[in-house]
Amino acid sequence: MLSQTSTDIVRELIDNIHWDNRLIAIIGSRGVGKTSLCYNILSYNAGSRVALYCSLNSIYLSSNSLLELIEKFY
Repeated sequence: MLSQTSTDIVRELIDNIHWDNRLIAIIGSRGVGKTSLCYNILSYNAGSRVALYCSLNSIYLSSNSLLELIEKFY
């Protein structure tokens, strides 16, 4: 999905987030650009850090907890 996402548009919020925090939660109404913002960050920092992007409406989370996903990723 990341390779198919355009990085032509960069959200203004990108400069206001403290990216050194261990956990960043981005909340907001549907369709305001949360996923696009995450894809921008992941594409710009692809080689410099490890990140887990998880949509909370994922089918995986219907039978597994978020904590289990994080533990597997870690």
